[in-house]
Amino acid sequence: MPRANPEWTTIFDYSQWLAITQIALQRASIQAMVPAPPPPRASEHTPARTPLTRRLLQLSLVLVAAAVVLAVGVPLAHEHALRQYRREATSALEHIQAAEEAYFVEHGHYAAALSQAPPQGLGLPARSARGHYGLSVEVTQGPAGPSFFTEARNLRAGADSRCVRFSLNREGVRGAQDANGRDHTDDCWR
Repeated sequence: MPRANPEWTTIFDYSQWLAITQIALQRASIQAMVPAPPPPRASEHTPARTPLTRRLLQLSLVLVAAAVVLAVGVPLAHEHALRQYRREATSALEHIQAAEEAYFVEHGHYAAALSQAPPQGLGLPARSARGHYGLSVEVTQGPAGPSFFTEARNLRAGADSRCVRFSLNREGVRGAQDANGRDHTDDCWR
């Protein structure tokens, strides 16, 4: 049996040790008597977070984000497509204008026919590059001399109701109208 340390016995005697032990037990029993707070319960305002509800919440957030992207993206994509179609018409008219000027330099008059081969016409197709617009040219004789008027008509019914008819003349005057004849030159030629 180990021998007791004489210093230990002088510092702590049995009565002190007994008092410290009783105080510690009292504190432990008091803490044991205080009930622990109950675990949080689901109420009407905060639903229970089960894996299923968490997944459903995530899915609904993804669907909302997708709806926002579509609500913004579809009109932008449509506007971009309209600008591309309109650019097809304006490029075709500018090409006809340049061909008419070259024809005039060579022959002394403007060509009245678009698709006929030179020297009877310009030898250009009657449709735009992607076929969305029908092209035509009209030659006139006015007091200021000969002139021409080119036109591109939208062949896609209902695709672009704002810019149905494009026009360009010898002087470079541009025009664009809707199906009712209202002028939309600024919108359609940008």
